Amino acid sequence: MRQIQRSSAPARRPGAAPTRARRAAVPVRYPESDGKPMCETPVHWHAMVDFASPLHGFLKDRPDAYVGSNMLMYYQEGDNRRRVSPDVFVAFGVPKLPERRVWLTWEEGKGPDFVLEVTSRSTRKEDEKGRRRCTSASTSASTGSSTRWGST
Repeated sequence: MRQIQRSSAPARRPGAAPTRARRAAVPVRYPESDGKPMCETPVHWHAMVDFASPLHGFLKDRPDAYVGSNMLMYYQEGDNRRRVSPDVFVAFGVPKLPERRVWLTWEEGKGPDFVLEVTSRSTRKEDEKGRRRCTSASTSASTGSSTRWGST
């Protein structure tokens, strides 16, 4: 797991609420798993693979294109609750290698340029809300992203 280390903050007086600087002094862990199943159904899994595989093939000779799938993407440094896990995403202008276990937008210098989320009727609203949070955060830190949703 990736961790970031922050400098020590000054000590606070007893009984005082923690300050932003004090909270930031604790190293933040960015887990590789959220404990949720990768896909809701086999239909969802097949759709995800069917979308990711051609993208990998199409972009295999581009050292500046990264194709990820079902990877935790953290979009606010210092807050490991600010995350999404897109079914498939592409980022241009970043090195293809090394492979990543998680995507930290502030380390990569950008969010995804393309996100594809395969939804089901039961998860569509939550899936779209999470992706919009991510692309909104990414847009402010990069050139933006395109998002497409498909339903299974």
